[in-house]
Amino acid sequence: MNTLIQSLLLLAGATFATSACGAAQPYPQTSDPLEIARLYPLRMGSVWTYDVDTGEGVPTLAITRVTGSDGNRAEVSSGSTPIVYETRPDGLFRPDREAYVLKAPIRQGATWDAGAGSQAEVLSVDKQVSTPAGDFTHCVEVRESGGGAGKLVRTVFCPDIGPVEVESSMAMQLSGQTARVLAKLRGYDFSGILTQPAP
Repeated sequence: MNTLIQSLLLLAGATFATSACGAAQPYPQTSDPLEIARLYPLRMGSVWTYDVDTGEGVPTLAITRVTGSDGNRAEVSSGSTPIVYETRPDGLFRPDREAYVLKAPIRQGATWDAGAGSQAEVLSVDKQVSTPAGDFTHCVEVRESGGGAGKLVRTVFCPDIGPVEVESSMAMQLSGQTARVLAKLRGYDFSGILTQPAP
């Protein structure tokens, strides 16, 4: 696997890891599918599995899990060093980047600083997506762009599930081509029983 694809996998893995907001939720539970707590229905031990297509043969499996939580802070691991996230009244914050993963209120066209010179924008609040784990509706599609190297990360967050699709791309300087990694949700476990499609 070349270095660029490895970088994109790490970028996609970091995006998967954004699905942590800890056990304590400062958001009231409502029927609003755009509520950040519903876009992140996470508990200690929650697990998501993804099929990751690098364009270089058979897709690989990526696993993301909540490995620790303490109040409004949580650690999420995707096989590397855990990343810490904070649930705040105005959104989900990543302290190491000093930026928000999601920022309330969620509405189409909303933008915010995503850290490292990049900006996030809500492209849709009613996205439909099909994955190996099923079909999902009323999802939020967010694109992060900027920050150099022509990187783009597009993530689809679905109510009561979390991230179901993550696409990372990067322009290759010498060839001018674009490398792309696409991850789609295969299964998820919020209660100790893995939820995935029947064989």
